[in-house]
Order: sequence, then structure tokens, then C-alpha cells
Amino acid sequence: MPVRCALAAGLAAAAIAHAPAHAARPVQPPLTELTRSYDFVLVAEAEARKGENRISFRRVEKLFADGEPMVTVRMDDDTRADVELGENYIVAYTTVTNDAQFRDHKYLDPEGPKLLDVRGFGAPALFEATPALRFLFQTARAAEPPPDRAVLDALLAQMARPDHRSRSLVIMEFYLRPKLQAMISEADQKIVRDTIADSGLHTELTSFLLEVALKCPTPGKATWLAAAYLDVIASSGAQYDLTTYVPGLVETAVKGLRIVGERADAQRLTPLLLSNAPGVATAALKTMDALDPEGTPEVVQQVLEQSVWDDSVNSEVRRVLESYDFEHTVAGAAADPG
Repeated sequence: MPVRCALAAGLAAAAIAHAPAHAARPVQPPLTELTRSYDFVLVAEAEARKGENRISFRRVEKLFADGEPMVTVRMDDDTRADVELGENYIVAYTTVTNDAQFRDHKYLDPEGPKLLDVRGFGAPALFEATPALRFLFQTARAAEPPPDRAVLDALLAQMARPDHRSRSLVIMEFYLRPKLQAMISEADQKIVRDTIADSGLHTELTSFLLEVALKCPTPGKATWLAAAYLDVIASSGAQYDLTTYVPGLVETAVKGLRIVGERADAQRLTPLLLSNAPGVATAALKTMDALDPEGTPEVVQQVLEQSVWDDSVNSEVRRVLESYDFEHTVAGAAADPG
């Protein structure tokens, strides 16, 4: 049974690690973060439920560090409920915890082994035991790393599977490894494209893949990417729940459209000029300017006039529009993704 992914809203940054973690620590790909010297990664069979939030596992194969032949691991209720006894899983766990005062100091956790997390997603490190994931964990800290192409093939093979928890792992790994992005072929691009189109993919992951796809060196990407960006913009509206990542997704789409869009796309962004998310409104204005520098000043003027008595307009958004330089001409704005 695929393991459900209970993703937490409001990812603060594209960073993965244990939870809790020091905010200033450099961002590392998740396979690096989940294979630290005090962590264990096993293929293990789920044997029994123990108490309210524990499951005992029997080691089948060592992927990183030895671990115990039998280990009882703490986890959240949703993950525990998803586990099928008798099935094999890749289990990443730790036996230490952080000191409350000294962040770099760790000590043996008195509550016992605990499942690791993919930080920000609330996605516990319990994955289906596929050959692709086995390979990725086995080679994560190998003395002689495997060829990048082999790693990319494994990431894409797992990305194409319906296991949502492991998708968060491999998408973030892909996102944080630019060298792999530069190797994407047209055949690879189809997997990325199909994953973006999956309506069940979480908002953050969609945003990360839309950003990565723009950097991939594949020919002909502009057409489908522009369509994907426009679909996100049209389906998300202009007023958002600001506690979610939807504004971030829309902003990614608007910035991407600045690179691959056409002049006719500029008018589709007009509703975003009065978004309740200032970042979206600002990005929309810049993209409209880049795609249609001649027509945008008139549109902005109309929006300002129509909203002059509208108290619901975000004050920061209004300042963005009012500070617009109506006399300027945009030179090279299409090349500026900021």
C-alpha cells in the first residue's frame, strides 16, 4: 500500500534535515541529511505495533550504518497507521536527540529510536523498498560516488511511482542538485512533466519542479511550460490563504512565464495586480512589463482607477502599483526572473 504523505503547510524554505534543526545550517540534499554518522537506514520488515506510536522492525538489509537486528521506532500516528505488518520498508531513524541549550550537542534519546523527518514537509523517512531507493541510499555517502547519470535515473524512476512520501524525497534531492538538472534529456523531461501534471502532487513539490523545469536544457520546453504556468495561474485565482504555499506556487509560475510566455499572456495576469499577496502582485507587474511593455502602463492605470475606493486592496499591493514608472521602457526584463 502506498504510504500517505501528510505534508505540513507553510514550508519556510527549500531545506531538508532532521527536526528540529538549526536554521542557519547550510542546505544539503536529503539523502545527505538522512545519512549522518548518528543515523541508520535499513530495509526492514514491519513486525508488530508497540504501544501507541511505535512499530518494531526486523532488519532485512543494511543501507547505511549497521543498526540493530530488531529495532522499535517511534513515529507519528498517521505514519504508524499506514504501515502494513509483514511488508518491507526503507526506514531511516536516529537514536540521538538535540540538546535544548546547545544545538550542536546531541545525546542518546531516552525515549528510544525515532523516525527521521524530511524537514518542512512533515514527511517521515519511511519509504517503499524499491531498487531505486535502495541504490540511492546505499550510494549516498559512498567513497566512490556512482555516475551522476545513474543517480538521475534512480531519482526519475522513483519520481514516476505513486508513493507520495518518497516523491517528496526524490524531488527535493533533484531540486538541490543542479548538476543532475543539467543532464535532463527529452525522455527524462516527460517524467518531470507528468509529475507536474499530477493533481495529487503537493503545492511545494509542484513549485519546485516548475522552477527546475525552466533550467533544464531540453528543446521545446517553452510551449508546455508556458501552458503549465498559465494553468497554475488560472486555477489558483488571485486571493489566497496566506498560511499556505499557494502564493509561492503562483509566484513561481508568474516568474517562469516571464521567460517562456508571449505578449498575449500579459493580459491574463491583470487580476493578479490586485492579489492579496504582495509578492504575487509584484511578480505579475514585472512579468506584464517584460511581455508587453507598451500595453502594461495603460492596464496599471485602469486597475488603479477602478480600485481607488476599494478598501479591500492590500496596502502594500497598492503601493507597488502606485510606484510604477509609467514612462519607463523595459530593457531586458524578460531575462530577469526576480
